[in-house]
Amino acid sequence: MSIKIDTVYPADSVEFCPDSTSDIFACGTYKLLEGQTSNIAGQNRVGQCLIYKWSSDESHISAEKIQHIDLPAVLDMKWSHKSASNRPLLGIADSGGNISLHEWDRDKSQLGTVASIRVAPSSETLCLSLDWSNRRRQTADSDHIVASLSNGDLCILNVDNVSQSSFRSSVRLWRAHDYEPWITAWDYWNTNLIYSGGDDLKFKAWDLREDLTRPIFLNKM
Repeated sequence: MSIKIDTVYPADSVEFCPDSTSDIFACGTYKLLEGQTSNIAGQNRVGQCLIYKWSSDESHISAEKIQHIDLPAVLDMKWSHKSASNRPLLGIADSGGNISLHEWDRDKSQLGTVASIRVAPSSETLCLSLDWSNRRRQTADSDHIVASLSNGDLCILNVDNVSQSSFRSSVRLWRAHDYEPWITAWDYWNTNLIYSGGDDLKFKAWDLREDLTRPIFLNKM
C-alpha cells in the first residue's frame, strides 16, 4: 500500500515523530522563487513545515494535513529524542540561516514555536543540515545540535531547556569544507565525534576534544 500527497512546494525532508505520537510526521518544503539569479546570495526561497496525521488498516492508508507553518525554505528537520517538557521537539534548519525549535502539543494537536536563533553570519548563508546529539543517549546534561552552513562552516549549539533564553548561540564554529556541506551528523555511540560531507566531495570526521583545525578522518571521492 502507498499514498501520494501534494505538498504544493517540493518536499525535501520527512520525519516521523519518534515517541508515542508516532502517527504524526513532519514534512519540510523548499521553493526557489521564479526569476531568481543563479547566484546563491541573491536568491529568495520560501517553504513550509507541514504536519500530517496518518492512519492505516488492512486495505487503506490515509494522511490528513493538520497544520502548516510558513517559513523560509526548509532544508532539514530532526526530532529531538529527549525533551525537558516531555513534549516532542522538532528542530528545523532553513534558508534564512536559522535553527528553530517547535514543540508538539498533544492536547491541541499542533506545533508551537518556542525558540529560534540565527546561526549563519548573514542572511545570504543557508543553514543546510542539523542533527541532535541525544538520539541514543538521553542524559540530564544539555542537549546539543550540530548544524552545517552553506559557507562551509559547522557549528555546535547548546539546548539547556526549551526556551528562547536557553537556546544558546554557537558554542563552537569552524570552517569544515571548501564548498557547501549538505549533511552533518553525530556519532550516536560517541558524541565527541561529528561527521560531515560536502560539495567538495569530502567526507570528514571531527573530534570535539581537538582544536578542529583539521579532521581526524578524511575520505575524498
